[in-house]
Amino acid sequence: MNNLKRILKTFFSGYIIGFIVCIVIFSYSFENLEKEELLKEYNDKLGEINLKKILLFNPFFSDRYYEFGHGSMPFKKHNCKISNCFLTDDHHLFKWEEYDAVIFHWPKLRGDPSVWSNKITKERQEHQRYVFFSLESPPNYRNDYSHFKNFFNWTMSYREDSDVYTRHGAVQPVNSSSKTSPINFVKKTKLISWFVSRCRSVSKREKYVKKLQKYISVDIYGYCGPFKCGRFGLRLKHMNCDEILRGYKFYLSLENSICKDYVTEKFYTALQHDTVPIVIGDSEFYKRNAPAGSYIDAQDYDPESLANYIYYLNSNETAYQEFFSWRKTHVSYMYSSLPPLLLCNLCERLNIDNRTKIISDIGSYWADGKCKSPTYFSQLSFLDYL
Repeated sequence: MNNLKRILKTFFSGYIIGFIVCIVIFSYSFENLEKEELLKEYNDKLGEINLKKILLFNPFFSDRYYEFGHGSMPFKKHNCKISNCFLTDDHHLFKWEEYDAVIFHWPKLRGDPSVWSNKITKERQEHQRYVFFSLESPPNYRNDYSHFKNFFNWTMSYREDSDVYTRHGAVQPVNSSSKTSPINFVKKTKLISWFVSRCRSVSKREKYVKKLQKYISVDIYGYCGPFKCGRFGLRLKHMNCDEILRGYKFYLSLENSICKDYVTEKFYTALQHDTVPIVIGDSEFYKRNAPAGSYIDAQDYDPESLANYIYYLNSNETAYQEFFSWRKTHVSYMYSSLPPLLLCNLCERLNIDNRTKIISDIGSYWADGKCKSPTYFSQLSFLDYL
């Protein structure tokens, strides 16, 4: 029996080792094949004038290629205005000095760049653009800014003053090709919904909602509430979620932090689903980018006053429907994925902007004084924070 156990143990140990070796060989072969395919694609593009090479220094969270793809084809696939760019995350596909831009995804960037590699600091060329990239607000990822003074050349983000900029959606004047479908107000039988995945936030939005619930009912969907709709997703991609949201008159579009220009898909989700957004975010951004009378800013009300206003609008259909008057002159859009838009914009920028620029203090630009406490903080008592 002991001999049999030893034989079986030896067999399974050998099997496991062999399996691991196969995985390593397969991974190595796959990486080599991918590299060969990229080089072949690049060589096929050598005839193009001034092909721009872009390196993704680190992943966009778990996505190697930023929801975009690699090589040159994605720039045409995503209908970029200018497509003479080539994208890779392989640091060794080309010589370091050949890259025209290197993108650093800030939320996942750690440590001092001087110790990552000599290439980062010593082999960079004057023509290269080191690009700071983030779609998250400063409080969500508190990296050490001191290591990155005089390091970045460009910024790529949701900030309107970024070198490469995009946002989660837009509200634009109606043109001849725009079509606005009528709203079925009869189906709107419920008052307020909130779809949320982060149960604690810098903006303390959850505290505001908790106090609001003392005066009016709020249906909370997702990780932080009792209501579910299919497999919960941030952009309400599930058909069930989509239909559920359209049944509400109001939607809480509450940002996790109140920072300059930080307005996410939450706002555009409400507009796209024919419901009135109740917002907490950068108030000035809403004023600049949304039609007057299309949303309610919660920071203008204490929770009890907001509840009373919602009750009034619920009982006065004419007043409620005035929140959709903007649809006669404007149409809303929501972009499903921001990194592809940004990469298209980056490719265009690399072709038209050859000015020398260095950001002396990225912390001062990105974080210092760019976020604030909401006005309703003063309305919350100590007990509200428990």
